[in-house]
Amino acid sequence: MTNKYYVYVHETLSGNVFYVGKGSGDRAWRKGRDLNWGLYVDKYLNNQYNIRIVLDNLSETQALNEEEKLLSKYGDQLVNRQNMNRSLNIKALNIRNEIEAKLRKVELDAELANDINEKANLFLEALKYHKLFANTIIENGLLAELLALHPLGNVQLLEKTVRALIAANRKEQAQIIFDQYLKDYPHEKEFAKVAIINKVIDKGTVKLTEQEDFVPPDPLPKGWQYAKERNEQVLRLDHKMYEQTKLESYDLNVLRSLIEQDLSIAMKYVKNWIVQDERVKRKDPLDNALWLYSEARKIANKQKNLLEECLFQQRFTNLLKGRNKHYEKNLIILRKLAAKLSKQNMVKK
Repeated sequence: MTNKYYVYVHETLSGNVFYVGKGSGDRAWRKGRDLNWGLYVDKYLNNQYNIRIVLDNLSETQALNEEEKLLSKYGDQLVNRQNMNRSLNIKALNIRNEIEAKLRKVELDAELANDINEKANLFLEALKYHKLFANTIIENGLLAELLALHPLGNVQLLEKTVRALIAANRKEQAQIIFDQYLKDYPHEKEFAKVAIINKVIDKGTVKLTEQEDFVPPDPLPKGWQYAKERNEQVLRLDHKMYEQTKLESYDLNVLRSLIEQDLSIAMKYVKNWIVQDERVKRKDPLDNALWLYSEARKIANKQKNLLEECLFQQRFTNLLKGRNKHYEKNLIILRKLAAKLSKQNMVKK
């Protein structure tokens, strides 16, 4: 193992440490970092700061350990987001969690609403909850100051709101909401999605995807069992393997691709690689089932088999219910797929 790593700090000209990192090569001197670092260096330091290598000639493990010590030492005075040693405002955290729960409920209600004006009004309410959420700062120290300067927007929610308003013939209101959003989150003006939303407003017309409940057919189609077995086979192979060599990287996606093409070719690949993939070797059987349905759904999508895709999405969604925060999002996906399937069946008739 080569000792090519080092730990470093960025300091103000007066010697105050504001960032800690580990790296190799020219990492300490690179400026392509997150928004908080850039905001602090630009607004507070006029782009002038010092770089100091604290320790070098380290293994990666040593560098990670030393980095952790420095993060613990400087704590709340750092701009690092990935810093488990910074303190949180617990009262603010509880308030933000309550706001987030309300936001998720209202957004789900908006997604599932059939009346277009009700949908638009619910999305407007969701945007208000998001603004409260974004401006409830749970950090302490320097990071809290920076986050207060640039609260994080939700451009996907903005797009849903604008599209619903346009569909409800409320273009003027859509423009007002769009302009206010850019005042609240000016750093998002350059996002590609923002330009797309602006075009939707200029055009003044939009067609929303309908939604409806999905009722699975009985009996299930043969393709369901075929895709299920094929994905179980991938899962079994993953569990049997552990790494033998470091000469080249094993890629689970390559294996899946080979299985789709030819199982015999895939087996040759397996013989060369025995992999420990902790993302697949899960302790909870539920996680294995979720992975299985997710992969089967992708295959159904590639095969353009909308019925199978709905079946897998339904099982995936049902497993999430009551257990996972992504349940609502996947329920929406399911209902949109169901609407497409219904339209497809009507065309066939």
